[in-house]
Amino acid sequence: MSAHLINISIGPVQPFIAAARRTRDLWFGSRLLSEICMETARSVKDSGGELIFPQEDSLNVSDGVDPNVANVILAELPDGDPAKVVSQAREKALSVLKDYGDQVLGEYGELVNRDLWDDQIEQALEFFAVWVPYGSEDYLVARDKVGRLMGARKNCRDFVQLADPESRQIEKSSLDGRSESVLKDRESVEELLERNPMWKLRLRLKSTEALDALGLIKRGGNPSVMRAKDEFPSVEHFAAKPWMDRVEKEAPEEFRRLKKAQGEAGGISLSDVVFPFRIAQVQEETGRDLNAVKMALNGLVKRIGEPDPYLAVLKADGDKMGAAISSIKTPEGHRTFSSELASFATKAHGIVGKHGGKCIYAGGDDVLAFLPLNSCLECARELADAFNGSFVKSVVSDTPTLSVGIAVGHFLEPLEDLLKFADEAEAKAKGTDRNGLAVVVRSRGNAPIGFRKRWDSTVADLTVDKRLRLWARLFDEEVISSRFPYELRSMEGFYGNWKDQSSIKEAIPADVFSVLGKKRSVGGDSKEVADELKAIVETITSVENLKELVSELLVARHLGPVMEVKS
Repeated sequence: MSAHLINISIGPVQPFIAAARRTRDLWFGSRLLSEICMETARSVKDSGGELIFPQEDSLNVSDGVDPNVANVILAELPDGDPAKVVSQAREKALSVLKDYGDQVLGEYGELVNRDLWDDQIEQALEFFAVWVPYGSEDYLVARDKVGRLMGARKNCRDFVQLADPESRQIEKSSLDGRSESVLKDRESVEELLERNPMWKLRLRLKSTEALDALGLIKRGGNPSVMRAKDEFPSVEHFAAKPWMDRVEKEAPEEFRRLKKAQGEAGGISLSDVVFPFRIAQVQEETGRDLNAVKMALNGLVKRIGEPDPYLAVLKADGDKMGAAISSIKTPEGHRTFSSELASFATKAHGIVGKHGGKCIYAGGDDVLAFLPLNSCLECARELADAFNGSFVKSVVSDTPTLSVGIAVGHFLEPLEDLLKFADEAEAKAKGTDRNGLAVVVRSRGNAPIGFRKRWDSTVADLTVDKRLRLWARLFDEEVISSRFPYELRSMEGFYGNWKDQSSIKEAIPADVFSVLGKKRSVGGDSKEVADELKAIVETITSVENLKELVSELLVARHLGPVMEVKS
């Protein structure tokens, strides 16, 4: 039997990952899809396939580490029946999902309408597979052919007969608004949750919420590598982390009292109760008595102030990846490239964790993570540098780069909106010339403020991230006034109508210096900072430069209050 090239694609990505109302839903959906893809790839390998994507080392996951396997599998099959290999791989993929389903049913089965559940589990996966015969001499031709066949296969939709429509519930899942809820009627669910308070704490199921089968698995599933049912941190955690780090350092006794009260309440995380306006809602959701927590928190707020309710959502994507893959001509070259991608994904988890954040996924050239504001810029720079240095063996020219978008949003924004903001920031970062960093601030009740520059662009020898960090620190230390960017904005119209263009290059920097002198607060700054400010201002020689500076300052001002609190 001749050799074959097999291509498998697993999805759908939207229900598995993007359909989410809590960070737990988002993280577990991503992890579940990655684990399904990992076990599918392992099945292909065990059936005699030689993996190209993903790299074989990606199949070896240590305890406590999430798998990082993308949803596309490419493998050579030197011998054997590709139809049989694919069939076995599909059965393995479905068995992973069913195992998690059985786990959830074992714990929360009383909540579930089993007829709807079984139907949804059977139809949850999209599993597409194509293969072509090939010899080692025409790998590129075969890879192009399976790519075109996969595109055609995805355009051929499967129509599956579902259960009797009259027996199906009308209520839809709160996560995607499309699939039917598998939960029993609301009255029965409320009664069961009251009888089982730990279910209520674990699922955080609101009275108005309905979940489909995937949604309940994402909310209640427990990976075997998870330690004692750890939970993915909430958005509140990432917003509150700089404040918690600060109070632990500046008010250790009061902070210990707060943690003691939170621990005695049971079933809640510390970040759930550090925002004063959230305590009543958390008490209602969990049924816990939080009076002691409230008293301990009030003392800290009087001394330190309230935590900033904003966090960063980072989304990154590799640039020129298609060109890089196409430039590689052999399976061995693609295996090296795949290995380098897997290595970066592992590094990305470590980098994000080092900066106090958590990855939702870091698969190949894609990264999605939640971060505290005080470390998002440093994290973005480290990710970009790590990515840029990843392809030293496989790509000989036009090395891929990483565009990073950072959305700054309030933790009370719906999760789907925060993700949408991150999508927009990533698109802005890519721009038309790629290799960019974009930060978009979405403060509640105000229009978005965004700023974007290429990673390799400099002003006064300072890269974009270094400038933002400099301005943020100066705002935080009150070296410059918060009114400074608004004063500069008022100059835009004036210079936009400036008639003597020959003198504008000198007039704008002079005016900026004048405003900066007025808006610098008492206390001054070091000579090094003064020299950096002078060098930056001297580059503001056009209205366009002035507008960019205003955007840069407005973005940095929102990072300022917590920028120097280290994780």
